[in-house]
Amino acid sequence: MSDMSLRHEPERLQKEALEKLFEISELKPFEMFRNFPVFTPRFNLARFLAHYELFKKIVDLPGVIVDLGVFRGASTFTWAKLCEIFCPTDVRKVVYGFDTFEGFPSLSKEDGPVNVKEDVREGGYFGGKSVEKELNLAQEAMNHDRHLKHVNRIEFIKGKVEETIPGFIASKGNGLRIALLNLDLDLYGPTKAALEYFVPLMVRGGIIIVDEYAVDTFGGESKAVDEYFHGVFGKKPIVKKLAWHSNPSGFIEVDW
Repeated sequence: MSDMSLRHEPERLQKEALEKLFEISELKPFEMFRNFPVFTPRFNLARFLAHYELFKKIVDLPGVIVDLGVFRGASTFTWAKLCEIFCPTDVRKVVYGFDTFEGFPSLSKEDGPVNVKEDVREGGYFGGKSVEKELNLAQEAMNHDRHLKHVNRIEFIKGKVEETIPGFIASKGNGLRIALLNLDLDLYGPTKAALEYFVPLMVRGGIIIVDEYAVDTFGGESKAVDEYFHGVFGKKPIVKKLAWHSNPSGFIEVDW
């Protein structure tokens, strides 16, 4: 995929400086992890804090977390580790991560033209050939530190969401409820399908994150969100955002 860290000159310069720091540092990898603010770009740290603020809104609600668009696992593991910190004995607060793990399956006309520079194309946003192995190893490492040894905080569901969601819902039965729905599928078709299947299962007070809402690059997501809510509720949703960061671009509070 194209390197998103090279879109702007300051990002390129920061990337070069941090990679140089990584190369010359005498710290072992684990010590780098422990001192992650030194090595983490401000943008990514701010995104982590944004997810934390949204997680706090659902920490005392029943229901699972559904993470749509795992990519390389940052959001999935953020939710899971926040669960371990703030809901350590809640056996039902788990994270389900959906992804093709092969990049975008296809684009529709609602998604607009192919944009290779922004990786908007078939196969775009592919996490890499080893991403599934890496995520499994990351989960194994996390499991050494989890409070309840018999509870797996993360379950990955591979495939096109239009095909995997119906079977997932059927397997969970009538008790499935969702406290937080993270929509980071970017494209019209998958986003529309996810909304149709999952919104009826949201608990009142829950949060729907629309990661690319009102973002030109991924117009299909905005179109899918507006169409779904207008069709079901007769009006577009109230989409709020955190004033201090642009990503995620918006969230919807479930008040119906």
